Amino acid sequence: KALFASLDRGPKHSKGHARSFYAIRVLALTGCRCSEIKDLLISDVALNEKRLHLHDSKTGARDVMLCDAVIPILKKAVTEAKVLGSKYVFPSPTNKHKSINDIHRAFQWALSDAKLPHMRIHDLRHSYITLGANTGQNMMAMRDAAGHSRLSTTEGYSHLSDSETFTAVNNIAAKIFE
Repeated sequence: KALFASLDRGPKHSKGHARSFYAIRVLALTGCRCSEIKDLLISDVALNEKRLHLHDSKTGARDVMLCDAVIPILKKAVTEAKVLGSKYVFPSPTNKHKSINDIHRAFQWALSDAKLPHMRIHDLRHSYITLGANTGQNMMAMRDAAGHSRLSTTEGYSHLSDSETFTAVNNIAAKIFE
């Protein structure tokens, strides 16, 4: 919540780099790889289908299903990019013919503003998968959402919270004493 509040404040703080803050929100809400969002083409966005059609992902072509919360962000970004005449959803602030090149500075600003510890942008991907695991989401669905080719990779990204582990061990004990 603190990070998203900072991402809201970011565009006012950094006028020329508002797209960086939008891109970070999309990363956090999709679990996508940074390169997948930085290089996202307008033609890859199918808002009516609630999907991104990625043609060149790390594991090959794949579709990313979109949650309702990310739709308005992408809609705004696509609209702004079209006005600029860019083919990228998040064009570079200095060259509309190139994709955004550096969102790391905006991410570090948002972390500092939110008083959060240092982390990498890729940690948003880990957090997305971990939140899925901690809320009981099907790991096969999480594998597909993350675009992993193997379930073991997705499982390596997920880190259960202590409360989830305590629930599991107590459920096991309850079964033992049934």
